[in-house]
Amino acid sequence: MTSARKLAKAEGKDWNKLSVKEKNKLESQAKVKEIVKKHNLSGDKKKTQREEAIAHHPRTTGNGPTRNTLMLEAKKRGIKYFRVMNREELEKVLTPGIPQDLILNVGQQAKERWQKGWKKKKEGEKK
Repeated sequence: MTSARKLAKAEGKDWNKLSVKEKNKLESQAKVKEIVKKHNLSGDKKKTQREEAIAHHPRTTGNGPTRNTLMLEAKKRGIKYFRVMNREELEKVLTPGIPQDLILNVGQQAKERWQKGWKKKKEGEKK
């Protein structure tokens, strides 16, 4: 028994008494169901391990401020080299009660990291 005939039987219809138009409709519905089943397009698709990791990562869930808002806050507070700091450094620098010498130290480290990357590019261009 074909899947179109099974659909007709499930709907309580006699295949032999159906018109050609109704038979074609049932056959196309059966083909769609086969394709969905074959390619696992049913909508209840399991997420891959990578998709699960991305979905639960703190940056993708929207928790905490963005790097841009952290940079604006650092600019308001007058912190140097905030443009070359990464998000973690900005969060560390903007925590309340942090000593000024630690803020300067993080800023200097960010500056040195940025300058090292720039010097490597300049040396590569000369050669």
